[in-house]
Formats: sequence, C-alpha cells, structure tokens
Amino acid sequence: MTGWKSWQRKKCSIDHIIIQEIHEIVTRGILEDAGRYRTRNVRITGAVKSSPDWSKIAKLMDELIEKITENSEHPIETASFLHHRFVEIHPFSDGNGRVARLLTNLYLIARDYPLSCSKKRTGENTTNALELQILVTWDRLPIT
Repeated sequence: MTGWKSWQRKKCSIDHIIIQEIHEIVTRGILEDAGRYRTRNVRITGAVKSSPDWSKIAKLMDELIEKITENSEHPIETASFLHHRFVEIHPFSDGNGRVARLLTNLYLIARDYPLSCSKKRTGENTTNALELQILVTWDRLPIT
C-alpha cells in the first residue's frame, strides 16, 4: 500500500512526531538540524512580520496541533488554517513551506480529499513532484 493510502486508511492525526519526521525526510543531508524544531531565531528575507522567538515554538506547535485536532470547521478551511499558521510559526530553520504543503495534503487525504498541488513560480514543478513522491512512498521511507 502506498504511503498516502496507508495514511488515509489509518486516519492518522498530525502530531509533533509526524511533523518532525516529514521535515527530516525532506531536509536530510541538506540541514544539520533536519527533523528538529529550530533553536535559534531566524529572519525571513522579504517578510514584513518576524517569526516567533524560537523558545515559543513548542507551545505554538502544541496549540496548532490542538486546534486542528479539535476543529469542527470544513476540512478545506482547516487545511488552509493549518498551512497558514504553520508557515507563520516557522518552526524549522528552513524547509517550512515544503513541510506545510505536505502536512496540508496529509490532512486532506485523511479526510478523503484529493491531493492538492500548487504552483507559485516557474520552476517549482520539480519541487512539487518531489513532495508528491514523498506522499506516495511515505510508509517505505527510512526514518532515523
């Protein structure tokens, strides 16, 4: 069974472990802190709003996980909220956009919605294809 179908069948919920595993998979070999929430403050180039202090990440992620778990809104509204809030919290030093897109898809898949694929700029098709491949092979990926 492919990864996303396995996820859908299990109706798994999003938690810290899933979030950090996804980050570890997409940034392994690229970042030293792959799979770990950031332990320093970061500044996002071109951003008007600054990311929360690193010391608040765990609490903010707890709140986000709780909100999406207990949410009774329409799944598409909740998925949109999940994506927006995750990127706003910016829990990792890098790779937050990729993780947010994957989490959004996993959330939707678990509620019997199809995969969502967005194209922001020319040249991102490769990234989106890789992200979708992660979803398809989720249960076969080695997680350390």
